[in-house]
Amino acid sequence: MNKVKIIYIIYLFQVVWTDRFSTTLTYDISRIIDDDRIGVERPFTNDWNLLIHSVKYSDAGKYVCQINTKPVKIKTVMLHVLGMIIVYNNR
Repeated sequence: MNKVKIIYIIYLFQVVWTDRFSTTLTYDISRIIDDDRIGVERPFTNDWNLLIHSVKYSDAGKYVCQINTKPVKIKTVMLHVLGMIIVYNNR
């Protein structure tokens, strides 16, 4: 019974991911910006993972996840891009 209540309460709040420029990237599970590389993965009910496919050096920096609870819950993540992998297909 408690688990059902917790899931219901989570759906009352909005989750937003922003980048280092405070640009809104995602709102709940929807991508807001025009960049197909960005998305949200939800492997579990309480997880809101930001996904960035084909990462570029320019993607490095601070990303912030906010949930509009009272008080607001904030999780900050630093993305460090250390190198690029180039795959050549010699077929």
